[in-house]
Amino acid sequence: MPVCLFLSYVAMYSSGIRRLRPYAMITTGFAVLLVPAATYLLAVPQLYAGFSARYGGANVDVLHDPRAMFEFDIMAKRWAVYRSFFEWRFLFEKAETHVMSSTYTSGIFLKVMKVLIPIGAYHILRNRLTTFTGLLLAAFFSAPLAASLIPEKYAIDRALTLLPMGVLIGAFGIDWLLVRRGSVATWAGRALCAGLCVWMVVQFNEFYREYQFNYPIRASPWFDGNHPGAFDAIVQRYGSDDRTFIYLSNGLPRIREQWKLYLLGHRRRDLLSRTVVFTPQDLHFEVVRAGSLLLTGADDPVERAFQKMPEVRAVTQITEPDGTPSFTIFERTEHSVLYAFDGTYSAEVNLACAPGRASDRCLTLATTAACPSMETLTVANNLVLDSCGYLQPVLLTDRGFFQGSSTTLGIRVEGQFATNGRFMLSGTHMAGMTRYQLDFSVTKRK
Repeated sequence: MPVCLFLSYVAMYSSGIRRLRPYAMITTGFAVLLVPAATYLLAVPQLYAGFSARYGGANVDVLHDPRAMFEFDIMAKRWAVYRSFFEWRFLFEKAETHVMSSTYTSGIFLKVMKVLIPIGAYHILRNRLTTFTGLLLAAFFSAPLAASLIPEKYAIDRALTLLPMGVLIGAFGIDWLLVRRGSVATWAGRALCAGLCVWMVVQFNEFYREYQFNYPIRASPWFDGNHPGAFDAIVQRYGSDDRTFIYLSNGLPRIREQWKLYLLGHRRRDLLSRTVVFTPQDLHFEVVRAGSLLLTGADDPVERAFQKMPEVRAVTQITEPDGTPSFTIFERTEHSVLYAFDGTYSAEVNLACAPGRASDRCLTLATTAACPSMETLTVANNLVLDSCGYLQPVLLTDRGFFQGSSTTLGIRVEGQFATNGRFMLSGTHMAGMTRYQLDFSVTKRK
């Protein structure tokens, strides 16, 4: 967009416009269009941070030096990326870009445009060259500049200006075909134009069928699941006078934003105040009213834990267009259980390794600034959660017996939880001729 604004300034200046008012008018129009985007970025600052990280792949510090994006050496390194947007196959045959941005059955333009765009560009340069048409060509070829700063080819979602400019250039191709010439040439041009229009309709029909039927199945996993299906099933159960709450698992990607957007679009803002986004650690069933609905991912750790809990029961499973489960909706039952082992536990972790041969190499635990030195086990509703991720989430038995496995090597770990004092969770594993011993020395914190 800033490039288009700059090109507009150049076009106006080359037309002899020197008064300040026209420049101020288009600048104001540009600024007005930026207001919604700026407002959204202020409301969701992590989005700007995400964009900055993506542009950081170009070795550009966008946060502290935005002008670095336009340095000559950076632009030179991105020439291959820029050129990819004008590859013939990408434009007219098959746009092999991200699955969310293409049906893979056509280029970013219909095949008919491989005739119309070159003719249109020729016609502009030969017969219709004005300030406006020069601006049109400049905008077409500058459209991928910003997208080229990221080392990712064919990312058409970041160069969408290319599409309307290409269509307008193609329209000049139709104009050239309809120019009056000799009798035979005139009718030949009109016949070719009519044939291209028919071909365009046929191509679009093929694209539209693919978009309506096969594309949703192929692209659905990239949209974080069938949120509309899950939210419809939840909202239909809640009237304006319903006092129960809605619980959404925090493990679902962008669930807060998706839920808020859905409610605003369906005029159910009243449900925002009755929504709780939970983690397994902070969910306490004694304060969840019977009849409340809880949303989890299909076959994620929270869903697997809920399936074993008497406090909730699965009522609906939401599927993708291809039938793959994406979400599970649970309902709070009247059943209540006192979990004696719920709480927070400190743990000292040790992974010992005895190589069977001198050439064998031992695997180690993943380490961070907090792990394993500050390893914490949290038990919530008998579900054991490991802060460092060394253990898979698993439910304790009613008597506190732990039987799970490690995320590294799949070591089977067992032990008896206690409400006070120190206790051990241990397991051994043979990997070839190498023996591993994994021990957790655990103490109840609170």
